[in-house]
Formats: sequence, structure tokens, C-alpha cells
Amino acid sequence: MGMRRRNREVAWGEGPLQEGSRRLEEARDAAPLSWPRLLVVVDEVAELACRDLSDDRAARAAQQAASGRLGEIARLGRSVGGHLVCCTQRPDAEAVPGQLKANLQGTVAFRVRAAVNSYILLDSDRAALLPPHPGRAIWQEETTEEFQAVDCSLEESRQLLLARWSGTVSIPPLVPVSQWMLL
Repeated sequence: MGMRRRNREVAWGEGPLQEGSRRLEEARDAAPLSWPRLLVVVDEVAELACRDLSDDRAARAAQQAASGRLGEIARLGRSVGGHLVCCTQRPDAEAVPGQLKANLQGTVAFRVRAAVNSYILLDSDRAALLPPHPGRAIWQEETTEEFQAVDCSLEESRQLLLARWSGTVSIPPLVPVSQWMLL
């Protein structure tokens, strides 16, 4: 996995850091990191974390391994520029395991119906108290801030991506979006 290699390079002063820069002072003055960005997006982490698999031992083992791997990606990724985005429409204690939540850098919470769900995400009731405006949300990292998210159609999003990344990446053609499939 790329993150393990990145961690090894940072520990030994190799890779994008200047050769032999093992001291903190030297690392601060080193050339900026040149690794490509790593982004892992998990839509509906609740399906992965707490889906009922009944008596299928192999499936349960795979589920536990996948949840453990997500925690590892979150833990190791923060130190080397990897980012993990976990999404769920079911913010309960089973859907967002504590070990995973502890290693996620920040939380975006849109309006929730019950204060208990807000407490699970933010350790406060702020998400339950949000006004019923589409796109209104709470960002929590070191501080907690309320913000208005941009709401645009799939076509508007595609046009913005084309305008920004035209010629540098391939953007797939428009496809119908259902509740189970995202572009």
C-alpha cells in the first residue's frame, strides 16, 4: 500500500524530503512533498460497518477486515497526506465505529432528526438544531462552524469539473444517478 511506503520514507528521511533530513528543523525547511494525493471515498459506510450478515462467517470476517482497513487508512493516511472521506445517511454508533471516528480529521454533519445522532457525529446537538434549509451543515475539526453548502445539479457539477480540469483528467459522460449510484 502506498501509505506504508510513504510512512517508511518519512521515517528514514527519504522520498520527497531532502536526503537525510531526520531532524524536525531540517524537515521544516525541506522541499514540499511531491507525492500524488491519495483520496479514498466510502459511500454508505454503514453498509460496510454494520450490515447484518447473519450466519455467513466469511462475509462477517471480510466485513471486520474492511472496517479495520478503513481505520488503518485513516490513521496512517493523516501522517502522509492521504485523505479518507466516509459518508453515511445513518449516523448512529454502529455505522461510525469509534476507532474510525477518532481517526477522521473532521466531520461535516447536515441536519439530523434526532439529537442523539448529532451527538454521535459532533459530540453536541448542533446538527439537530440546524434550520431546515437544504445544504445547511456543521463543520467540526478543531472548532465548530455552521456553513451553507453549495447545491448544484449533476450537469452543473460536470461543467464545473470540465472547466477546472479540462485536458488534465478524463471526466466520464453523464449517467443517471440513483440513490445507490453516484458519479
